[in-house]
Amino acid sequence: GDVFARPPQGNLISGNNANGVLIQKQSTGNQLSGNFIGTVASGNAALGNSLDGVFIHKSDNNTLLGCTFQQDPFVFYNVISGNLGNGLRVNNSDDTTIQANFFGMGADNDTSVGNALNGVVVEGNSTRTVMGGPIPLGNVVAANLQNGIVVQDKASYFTTYNTFCGLAAFKDDPI
Repeated sequence: GDVFARPPQGNLISGNNANGVLIQKQSTGNQLSGNFIGTVASGNAALGNSLDGVFIHKSDNNTLLGCTFQQDPFVFYNVISGNLGNGLRVNNSDDTTIQANFFGMGADNDTSVGNALNGVVVEGNSTRTVMGGPIPLGNVVAANLQNGIVVQDKASYFTTYNTFCGLAAFKDDPI
């Protein structure tokens, strides 16, 4: 059976003709938790959005938080896979936190459901993006058609840890 169950509090955000989720115009304090973005309801096949799964543009202090220490660590992951753009794009946005997400893998942590571009892109003048955290707050970035993680332009103070890049979590073989 699946190790990761579709979270009861999450949303299925797939098949849109633009981004799955767009956070923009100085929006702040938003949190995405337990969503399947770009997949079918099982989380193990693509039903991608036409652009990025999540695009955060000119908006500070936003969070993709799949779970917290108080919750079962494998229930509330965001699965952001199967999109026709990037899984996540952060542009000109500060203090973004990215914890407990799958970018390019299915909810079962075994099926490749890559995004057509990169798993995660941090660009523009974005600063202080934190990706990962103590277990269980790490991320999985694998099976995307281009790069796993891209930091470009004038983005600064990017930190990542406990991120499985190119591998499914706790698996022996690369995807």
